[in-house]
Amino acid sequence: MVEITDVIEDTHEDPVLNDAAVQCGENIGRTIEKLTWGVVRAGTTVFYNNGTSRTDVNTPITLNKMRSVVKTLDNQKAMLFTRVLDGSPDTATRPIEAGYIAVCHTDMKPDIRNLSGFTPVAEYGRRNVVHEREFGSVEETRIVTSPDLAAIIDGGGTKAGSGTTMVSTSGTSADIYPFMVFGKEAYGCIPLRGMEAVEASIIPVGRKDKSDPLGQRGYVGWKTYFVAKVLNENWMGRLECAVTSI
Repeated sequence: MVEITDVIEDTHEDPVLNDAAVQCGENIGRTIEKLTWGVVRAGTTVFYNNGTSRTDVNTPITLNKMRSVVKTLDNQKAMLFTRVLDGSPDTATRPIEAGYIAVCHTDMKPDIRNLSGFTPVAEYGRRNVVHEREFGSVEETRIVTSPDLAAIIDGGGTKAGSGTTMVSTSGTSADIYPFMVFGKEAYGCIPLRGMEAVEASIIPVGRKDKSDPLGQRGYVGWKTYFVAKVLNENWMGRLECAVTSI
C-alpha cells in the first residue's frame, strides 16, 4: 500500500499517483514470482555441483552436472518446452536445439558464459526468445536469468575450498545458487478467480469521506489470492552451485 498526501499532489509537477500505480503493478509480478520461486526451489529432485550435500558445494556450475540434470529429465519422459531454432545466413549465428527451460539468478551469468558450447541470445539464428530475460542456451537448455531468484545465503561449503573464491555473504561459506531446469507441466500457477485474481485499488487525493473529510490522502495498493504447486517432481531438477567471485 502506498499513501500519497495532498502536499505531494500540490507541490510536485510529476504524476506521483500514476508513478505509484506503475510501481505497484511491477511489484505484483515480482511478488508472484517470489512465491513461485519459493515453491519450485523446494523440489526434491536435487543435484549438487560437487560433494553429496548442500554444505559441500563450493564450485561454479559445470557442463557435466547440467547434463546429469537433463539426462534425469529425459529418463523421466519430461516434455521439452521449445522446438529447434533454425540457423540463418547471418554471420556468427547458430541454430539452437529443442530443449528445456532453466532459470537462475543473474549472478550466475559469468560462470554460464564460461561453459563449453554456451550460445548467447545475440548469436541465435532466429531471435525467438522464450522470455525477454532469456540469456542464452547450453545444448538442450534455454536459460532465463532474473535478480529476483534469490540465492541461499551461506548455505554451501568453504568459499575458497575449491581453490577459487566463491561469492559469500558472510565471507566464510559459499552462497548457494539454485539452477532450476523444467520440463513442460512440471509445476502450475493457480490464481483464484483466474485472470481477475489481482485486484488493484487507486483512491486519488481529494476524495472526501468521513474518515478523511478534507480529502488529504490518496492510496494505491493491490491484493491477490495465488498459489504455485509442483505437479511432477520428476520433471524438474535443481542443480545447486556456487558462483565465482569477480
